[in-house]
Amino acid sequence: YYQETAMLEDAVGECGLGFCYQYGMGVEVNEIVAVSWFEKSAKRGNPTAQWQLAQIYYNGTESIVANKKKGINYLQQAADNGQLMAIACLAYEYASGENLEKDLAKSLELFIKAADNGNVYAQAMVGIIYFEGDELVNNKKDYELAVKYLYSAAQYMKDDESVTDETRGR
Repeated sequence: YYQETAMLEDAVGECGLGFCYQYGMGVEVNEIVAVSWFEKSAKRGNPTAQWQLAQIYYNGTESIVANKKKGINYLQQAADNGQLMAIACLAYEYASGENLEKDLAKSLELFIKAADNGNVYAQAMVGIIYFEGDELVNNKKDYELAVKYLYSAAQYMKDDESVTDETRGR
């Protein structure tokens, strides 16, 4: 299926074929070929492909040398196209100031955007930020907001059947 749709220059098919090559689903694992399919899909604006490329280039793999700058570029593209984990990771990048110019206001804005749209990681981060009175909120604690975001994240953990006692920390 993915092969046929990818040949029709369909972004979802191209991205799907990238996953097939990345994880060896029906084909031999080939990270180089996977990246080429992800790149074709990313050029068509597919946020999933952009997110995959962000992770691959940011961290590197056995076959792909890490390139943080390229990874951040794809991270920004994925975030711009609404990929929630990319938005949360971009928020982290702005908070850390390691790979992007430090911008605490932008970081908080992005964390809240991802959290308010259901990203559990961002919900937990925003909750912790408000609970601890992090520098992102001018060192002011807000327990009401902390509880709101931490509760949202906890509800997901409680309701998600794939989360086991081990992953819950029990």
